Parts: sequence; C-alpha cells; structure tokens
Amino acid sequence: MDKLASGTVVVTESVFQRVQVVGSNCQMTVEKSRFDMFNDGSIGVQGGFARIENNLIVNAVELDDSMYVTGVAPGSTVRFNTFVNTSGIASDGTALACDGTPAVTSNIFAYNSRHPLSPADTCAARYSLFDATTSSEEAVGAGNHTADAAAFFVDRLRKDFHLGPDSPARGKAEPGLGVVDDIEGHRRPVAADVGAYQGH
Repeated sequence: MDKLASGTVVVTESVFQRVQVVGSNCQMTVEKSRFDMFNDGSIGVQGGFARIENNLIVNAVELDDSMYVTGVAPGSTVRFNTFVNTSGIASDGTALACDGTPAVTSNIFAYNSRHPLSPADTCAARYSLFDATTSSEEAVGAGNHTADAAAFFVDRLRKDFHLGPDSPARGKAEPGLGVVDDIEGHRRPVAADVGAYQGH
C-alpha cells in the first residue's frame, strides 16, 4: 500500500496488482489506470480534493471492497470508471464507499453485489450502469440504468472490459462533463459512453 498525506498526488496510465493507493488531505488525481485486486482496496481518499477518472478497478473476491472517497472538497469527482468483480459469486461487496462529497457519475458497476454503493443514502450515483444484482434503491438516480452484465463487455470471462457491440453503456454518460478521452486515449464524443472505455 502506498499511503500519502498532504501534497499533490498524480497517478496516471499505471497498472497496479495488489496495490492500494491511499491519500489523506491530498490533492489526488488518479486517471487512466488499472487496479487488479485480490483483497480489499484499490483507491482510498479521505479529505483534500479527488479526481478519480477513467480507471478500471477489478476485484476477484466477492466480499471485498474496492474504493472509498470521503470528506473531500467540492468539485471532487468519481467518474468514467469501470468497477468489476470477477468472482462469479453474488455478494454484498462494496465497489465504492462515499459520503456524498464527491460527484459520482458515468461509472459502470458490474460488481455482482446488491449494494455496490455504501451507504446508499449518501453515496449516490447518476448516469451510471448497474448490473442486475444491484438492489433497486441503489440504482435510483438521474440517468441511471440497470441491465444484465452479460451484455456490458466484449468478454468478461477473459477480462476484456471494452464495451460490447450492444452494451447498454453506449451513449449513456452524463452530458457536458468535459472529459475528452477514455482510459486508452480514445476521444469521447458529446454522447459519451459510460465507464472507462469509449466504444469504437
């Protein structure tokens, strides 16, 4: 685990395996990176400012939690990320824990969990795609939708999380966010796709 306190932290275009990036009262930017986890945690932010954008967060254990963002400054965002749990076992693992301080938008939650957001009353998403395991109260929010995760990606079993040709994530991101490209640097159009990858 890399734990940082104060200062400015920028993580971009990186690949992490079993590593957690944690910041306390930092100016933290994490973008265009991949986290492959086999235990709790990928990104943790408490206080300061956070911009977490265009990341792929993959967890292989059904009960594990992936990210927390709490007590951050206005303007902080968690957007255009893809959260995936590959265990194949439905659970109550948390993809994102937050307290309402970051804007959570245009993410894919393919976490096979009834409660991918925690707590549901304060950690609310908009314009995001949830898998069908998600409880209905967590999928409520402007522009949110729920679908069968089998249609989300090119090949989930082989860990190809690019969007499938008929993915319900296509063209459903929140408009006007000003995020110009995706995790691989592909340009996002005005009607952008939800999640880390813009479909081609």
